[in-house]
Amino acid sequence: MTLQVIYTELPTKDLDCNIDIVTAALLKKCTDTNHFVSEQAEKALKMVCHACTETKVLNSLNNQESKSNIMKQKITLGYCFLIEKIGFKIKDFKDNGKLVKCISNMLNEGALEVRNQAKAAIIQIKNNYQNQREFDILLMKSGLTDK
Repeated sequence: MTLQVIYTELPTKDLDCNIDIVTAALLKKCTDTNHFVSEQAEKALKMVCHACTETKVLNSLNNQESKSNIMKQKITLGYCFLIEKIGFKIKDFKDNGKLVKCISNMLNEGALEVRNQAKAAIIQIKNNYQNQREFDILLMKSGLTDK
């Protein structure tokens, strides 16, 4: 809850330098079995994703290594929070191809909850594009095949 307040009140330049440490800790707490703890950690993760620079958030989420399905699902949730922040500016986001590639990698996971979260992220990206053609161009730019 303290992190929520910190990432709401402080300027971005003061927060970006600690994002890797904070993201790792929050993702771990998001997987906690205590519902209250995991819920508050998800809210704090959302605040972090909204408060920090988009590129820093993307890189921080990419640097998280996990073999746990629940952790992968929470990392993908972080991507959703990032997409939510970027919104319609996703066309101009310089790393949009990298973001799509990271999410599409999650679509290949064995766990259903990870794939469902990744599908939600892709749909969120698609909804931020005005037409299907622009979205298809993004997918091709990301190096994805038709499959």
